[in-house]
Amino acid sequence: MHLLMADHVVFLYSEMAGYFQSCVKALAKAGVQVTVFHWPVNPEAPFKFDQIDGVEFKDRSQFDTAALTKAVQALQPKAIVTSGWMDKGYTKVVSSFKKRIPTLLIIDNHWTGSLKLKTLCALSSVKVRDKFTHSWVAGEPQAVYAYKLGFKNSEILKGFYSADIALFNSFYPKKKELIGQSFPKVFVYVGRYVRHKGIFEMWEAFSEANKAHGEEWQLWCLGTGDEYENRVESANIKHFGFVQPSEMEEIVSKAGVFVLPSKFEPWGVVVHEFAAAGFPLLLSKAVGASSHFLESGKNGMEFDISDLDAFKASFSYFMRLSNGELSQMSERSHDRGQSISPQKWVDTLRPLL
Repeated sequence: MHLLMADHVVFLYSEMAGYFQSCVKALAKAGVQVTVFHWPVNPEAPFKFDQIDGVEFKDRSQFDTAALTKAVQALQPKAIVTSGWMDKGYTKVVSSFKKRIPTLLIIDNHWTGSLKLKTLCALSSVKVRDKFTHSWVAGEPQAVYAYKLGFKNSEILKGFYSADIALFNSFYPKKKELIGQSFPKVFVYVGRYVRHKGIFEMWEAFSEANKAHGEEWQLWCLGTGDEYENRVESANIKHFGFVQPSEMEEIVSKAGVFVLPSKFEPWGVVVHEFAAAGFPLLLSKAVGASSHFLESGKNGMEFDISDLDAFKASFSYFMRLSNGELSQMSERSHDRGQSISPQKWVDTLRPLL
């Protein structure tokens, strides 16, 4: 059933990223008018964005709470989707609609049982349940949190974060052809250069494991951030700086295994991106997206980032695998990467309009 152009959805969003644009583009293509209020672009992730027919982007910093509320009310949306509750202006806008329309709370934090989360759950009737009709979560770990906040199973939607599947799927054929000849002995990291991403542990663990395996592998790192000037450089560790997703093909097609060593990573859309592109996955246990895209031993493995020896052993595990074993992991990752997509994202929101 095709939606009428009169349907209007407002997103009260935090930091923009290319993968989110692919989703709202699919929503606009389905016939929905979209307005996105968003925070300024993060200098550590300076994505470039194209204009999209049927989608209007507005800088959140240009609106105080009163002006924002007035602007959203004038749009007469059929639904509002909000990035958490950290922006108090956003939650006041949602409150002004008094649940007259579907109001969706995005949750990407997973349930840890911490005192802070228990306290939030105890206060959820005021902070959450009197404002939002539904929660739209990243995956199963976040669904547990939403349930504890008081949302019923029928009010919890899954799969909010989706990679730009069309883009990363397009990298796979070239990579598949390459690994059919010889699997690239290259690990690749894509993320910010900040300590909680585990980058310093990654550089140390890789260097020691690679030394034990004859210095046959390389580690390519893409990104920028506060710790970029403190990066570890060697003949086998290369740094490319921030690379736009649309410009990644040359690097992606020549790399082998994706690694994300985060100490804290509620989800990590980059895992979905590299799964779709056909990469075996080496992920820390703190990465939320591993619950959906990683089947340990089948298309990769996970490790405890607090155990450096275990991290080194994880690198060594991949270095010992045969071309055939690595190629099978690549294919399995690509298949798992198809389980979430911008079109499925649209199909999840559609019934609420």
